[in-house]
Amino acid sequence: MKNFLKTILPIIIVIILVLLVLFFYKNSKNDSDNFINKPIENTVATTTLNSGDSSTTYLYKNHGFSIELPKGYVVPTESVNGRGTYTEIYFPNSTMTYITDVVNQDNNLSKFENKGEEKIGDTTFKIYFNKSMNAYLYWFKQGKVGYLFSGDKDLLKTFKFIGWQ
Repeated sequence: MKNFLKTILPIIIVIILVLLVLFFYKNSKNDSDNFINKPIENTVATTTLNSGDSSTTYLYKNHGFSIELPKGYVVPTESVNGRGTYTEIYFPNSTMTYITDVVNQDNNLSKFENKGEEKIGDTTFKIYFNKSMNAYLYWFKQGKVGYLFSGDKDLLKTFKFIGWQ
Protein backbone atom coordinates (compact mmCIF):
# COMPACT_ATOMS: atom_id res chain seq x y z
CA MET A 1 0.00 0.00 0.00
CA LYS A 2 2.84 2.45 0.84
CA ASN A 3 4.52 1.79 -2.52
CA PHE A 4 1.24 2.33 -4.28
CA LEU A 5 0.74 5.71 -2.54
CA LYS A 6 4.33 6.74 -3.23
CA THR A 7 3.78 6.01 -6.92
CA ILE A 8 0.27 7.31 -7.49
CA LEU A 9 0.21 10.38 -5.19
CA PRO A 10 2.84 12.39 -7.12
CA ILE A 11 1.00 11.65 -10.38
CA ILE A 12 -2.29 12.91 -8.94
CA ILE A 13 -0.60 16.08 -7.65
CA VAL A 14 0.98 16.77 -11.06
CA ILE A 15 -2.38 16.29 -12.81
CA ILE A 16 -4.09 18.70 -10.41
CA LEU A 17 -1.35 21.30 -10.89
CA VAL A 18 -1.57 21.03 -14.69
CA LEU A 19 -5.37 21.48 -14.56
CA LEU A 20 -5.02 24.54 -12.31
CA VAL A 21 -2.42 26.11 -14.60
CA LEU A 22 -4.66 25.53 -17.65
CA PHE A 23 -7.68 26.99 -15.84
CA PHE A 24 -5.88 30.17 -14.77
CA TYR A 25 -4.18 30.59 -18.16
CA LYS A 26 -7.52 30.40 -19.98
CA ASN A 27 -9.12 32.95 -17.62
CA SER A 28 -6.19 35.38 -17.70
CA LYS A 29 -6.19 35.94 -21.45
CA ASN A 30 -6.79 39.42 -22.77
CA ASP A 31 -10.45 40.34 -23.34
CA SER A 32 -9.69 40.92 -27.01
CA ASP A 33 -8.69 37.25 -27.27
CA ASN A 34 -11.97 36.15 -25.69
CA PHE A 35 -14.48 37.68 -28.09
CA ILE A 36 -17.22 35.48 -29.46
CA ASN A 37 -19.13 36.61 -32.53
CA LYS A 38 -22.83 35.88 -32.31
CA PRO A 39 -25.91 36.91 -34.21
CA ILE A 40 -27.66 40.01 -32.96
CA GLU A 41 -31.04 39.30 -31.42
CA ASN A 42 -33.05 42.21 -32.72
CA THR A 43 -36.17 43.28 -34.50
CA VAL A 44 -35.86 45.47 -37.57
CA ALA A 45 -38.47 47.97 -38.77
CA THR A 46 -38.02 50.17 -41.86
CA THR A 47 -39.63 53.61 -41.86
CA THR A 48 -40.09 55.82 -44.92
CA LEU A 49 -39.67 59.50 -44.13
CA ASN A 50 -41.55 62.42 -45.74
CA SER A 51 -38.58 63.17 -47.96
CA GLY A 52 -38.77 59.68 -49.48
CA ASP A 53 -35.66 58.53 -47.63
CA SER A 54 -35.94 55.53 -45.38
CA SER A 55 -34.39 54.59 -42.09
CA THR A 56 -34.16 51.32 -40.24
CA THR A 57 -34.87 51.01 -36.53
CA TYR A 58 -32.95 48.26 -34.74
CA LEU A 59 -34.61 47.09 -31.55
CA TYR A 60 -32.02 45.34 -29.36
CA LYS A 61 -34.30 43.43 -27.01
CA ASN A 62 -31.37 41.57 -25.46
CA HIS A 63 -29.56 44.87 -24.67
CA GLY A 64 -32.53 47.09 -23.80
CA PHE A 65 -32.26 49.82 -26.45
CA SER A 66 -33.35 50.83 -29.91
CA ILE A 67 -31.53 52.97 -32.44
CA GLU A 68 -32.46 54.23 -35.88
CA LEU A 69 -29.93 53.93 -38.68
CA PRO A 70 -30.05 56.07 -41.84
CA LYS A 71 -30.50 54.57 -45.30
CA GLY A 72 -27.34 52.88 -46.50
CA TYR A 73 -26.12 51.62 -43.13
CA VAL A 74 -25.20 47.97 -43.12
CA VAL A 75 -26.50 45.57 -40.49
CA PRO A 76 -24.38 46.09 -37.37
CA THR A 77 -22.18 43.25 -36.13
CA GLU A 78 -21.86 42.25 -32.49
CA SER A 79 -19.06 40.72 -30.41
CA VAL A 80 -19.24 39.56 -26.78
CA ASN A 81 -16.17 39.36 -24.58
CA GLY A 82 -15.51 35.93 -23.08
CA ARG A 83 -16.33 37.07 -19.56
CA GLY A 84 -19.72 38.41 -20.63
CA THR A 85 -19.18 41.83 -19.04
CA TYR A 86 -19.66 43.77 -22.26
CA THR A 87 -20.89 43.48 -25.83
CA GLU A 88 -19.61 45.68 -28.63
CA ILE A 89 -21.95 46.55 -31.49
CA TYR A 90 -20.12 47.92 -34.51
CA PHE A 91 -21.72 50.48 -36.81
CA PRO A 92 -19.86 52.15 -39.69
CA ASN A 93 -17.38 54.54 -38.00
CA SER A 94 -19.02 54.05 -34.58
CA THR A 95 -19.18 51.59 -31.70
CA MET A 96 -21.84 51.07 -29.03
CA THR A 97 -20.68 49.06 -26.03
CA TYR A 98 -23.34 47.49 -23.82
CA ILE A 99 -21.73 47.04 -20.38
CA THR A 100 -22.98 44.91 -17.49
CA ASP A 101 -20.20 46.01 -15.11
CA VAL A 102 -21.05 49.71 -14.66
CA VAL A 103 -19.03 50.19 -11.47
CA ASN A 104 -15.84 49.15 -13.24
CA GLN A 105 -16.73 51.30 -16.26
CA ASP A 106 -17.34 54.36 -14.06
CA ASN A 107 -13.83 53.83 -12.66
CA ASN A 108 -12.38 53.49 -16.17
CA LEU A 109 -14.08 56.67 -17.36
CA SER A 110 -12.73 58.68 -14.43
CA LYS A 111 -9.33 58.51 -16.18
CA PHE A 112 -10.66 60.69 -19.02
CA GLU A 113 -11.48 64.38 -19.14
CA ASN A 114 -15.09 64.94 -18.04
CA LYS A 115 -16.84 67.30 -20.48
CA GLY A 116 -20.16 67.42 -18.63
CA GLU A 117 -23.52 66.21 -19.89
CA GLU A 118 -25.49 66.68 -23.09
CA LYS A 119 -29.03 65.75 -24.04
CA ILE A 120 -28.98 64.07 -27.44
CA GLY A 121 -32.39 63.05 -28.69
CA ASP A 122 -34.33 61.77 -25.67
CA THR A 123 -31.27 60.72 -23.65
CA THR A 124 -28.82 62.66 -21.49
CA PHE A 125 -25.28 61.35 -21.90
CA LYS A 126 -22.20 62.06 -19.79
CA ILE A 127 -19.38 63.06 -22.11
CA TYR A 128 -15.69 62.23 -21.70
CA PHE A 129 -12.74 63.04 -23.90
CA ASN A 130 -10.11 60.36 -24.45
CA LYS A 131 -6.90 62.19 -25.47
CA SER A 132 -5.05 59.06 -26.58
CA MET A 133 -7.86 58.17 -29.00
CA ASN A 134 -8.66 61.83 -29.76
CA ALA A 135 -12.32 60.84 -29.36
CA TYR A 136 -15.38 61.77 -27.36
CA LEU A 137 -17.08 59.02 -25.35
CA TYR A 138 -20.79 59.21 -24.57
CA TRP A 139 -21.89 57.33 -21.43
CA PHE A 140 -25.42 56.50 -20.32
CA LYS A 141 -26.24 54.09 -17.54
CA GLN A 142 -29.51 52.69 -16.39
CA GLY A 143 -29.54 50.53 -13.28
CA LYS A 144 -26.81 47.91 -13.47
CA VAL A 145 -26.02 48.36 -17.17
CA GLY A 146 -24.50 51.11 -19.24
CA TYR A 147 -24.01 52.17 -22.82
CA LEU A 148 -20.72 53.65 -24.00
CA PHE A 149 -20.74 55.17 -27.47
CA SER A 150 -17.94 56.51 -29.63
CA GLY A 151 -18.13 57.69 -33.19
CA ASP A 152 -20.82 59.50 -35.21
CA LYS A 153 -22.73 61.45 -32.55
CA ASP A 154 -25.71 61.88 -34.90
CA LEU A 155 -26.54 58.19 -34.40
CA LEU A 156 -27.35 58.95 -30.77
CA LYS A 157 -30.27 61.23 -31.70
CA THR A 158 -32.49 58.16 -32.04
CA PHE A 159 -31.03 56.09 -29.18
CA LYS A 160 -33.77 55.04 -26.75
CA PHE A 161 -33.50 52.98 -23.60
CA ILE A 162 -36.44 50.54 -23.81
CA GLY A 163 -35.70 48.14 -20.93
CA TRP A 164 -35.27 44.40 -21.00
CA GLN A 165 -37.81 41.71 -21.70
